[in-house]
Amino acid sequence: MKTHSSGKKCTVAAPSFKLCAVLLISSLFFCSFPLSAQEDAETPPTQTPAVQTEQAGDYMTKKEWRRAWRASWKPEDYLPQAGSWGFTLNANPFLNLAYIFNFDDDYFIGGQAYLQPLLSIAGKYMITDEIGVRVNIGWLYRFRSEGTYSRDDMAYRADRQSIAQVVDRRNFHNAGASFSAAAEYRIGKRRVQGVVGGGLIYAFDYTSLRYSYGNAISSENPSPSFTAFEYEGPAREGFSSTRYLKKFYESPTHYFGLMGFIGVEWFISPWFSLGAEINVAAVYNWSQKLYYEAEGFNDRTKQRETWRKEVAPRSHGFDFGVGNIGANFNLTFYFNRDKK
Repeated sequence: MKTHSSGKKCTVAAPSFKLCAVLLISSLFFCSFPLSAQEDAETPPTQTPAVQTEQAGDYMTKKEWRRAWRASWKPEDYLPQAGSWGFTLNANPFLNLAYIFNFDDDYFIGGQAYLQPLLSIAGKYMITDEIGVRVNIGWLYRFRSEGTYSRDDMAYRADRQSIAQVVDRRNFHNAGASFSAAAEYRIGKRRVQGVVGGGLIYAFDYTSLRYSYGNAISSENPSPSFTAFEYEGPAREGFSSTRYLKKFYESPTHYFGLMGFIGVEWFISPWFSLGAEINVAAVYNWSQKLYYEAEGFNDRTKQRETWRKEVAPRSHGFDFGVGNIGANFNLTFYFNRDKK
């Protein structure tokens, strides 16, 4: 309420609450808008800066990153170091190739089967970066079975028109193994290294033939039908229908001596290498007695009998020269390495 100069009192209406609120909000909006616009105009949009990381893979494909990683390796990073150990697979495919398909020694084109099996495995340990030791185990086993038909005597006795047959069989067995322990020395600091060394070797080898027949020898059938696999049977006085049961094609032989080798090894990666070696051995050999086992019908006792006859005594000798040279390829996997 306010008093007029004339002395009269007049009344002024107070602004309403809603009007005051609208005016306050409007003034705040218009006052702040120019400032906000000015700030938006002066401040550029916020951009996340590019962060340079140490991982080259952030900017490369996985394949490109691997290539760059491998390119950073030095030649010595590929080579084995002291404390490394490896597993080796050895293969001798060429010198034994003919011997696999021909069981006759006349077709053996080179190498020695007992000293160089077709496949062998080896363990290796590096004492220093250049000197290592290895143990090699090789094995050799061949089997072949030949069968032929003969008349079934029992069926023929019961029926003269019978065409029944039985099987006679000859089985060929060839077995052997080699064991060697050697030391090696590496030459060179590049990914391709020369390898030389030597050690001890032991091996054995034997070849035998075993026979089986469909018609048995008996008092009822003293002269059975059978296949004569050999040109000459085991003749014995007073016996008929003699035939082999077991025969050694080669006497069991043992070998012991020294072996040397020289080769090259290419490291494709720090964990894998390809290699080739040529080796030569000087060995002493000794053979067991050579014998055969046979059976036949005793014409005096009228019974089937078996016997064993020795055909060669023990023997021994020494092997050295081109006949003992062998070559092999190898794959080696290395472990326990401290490389990149």
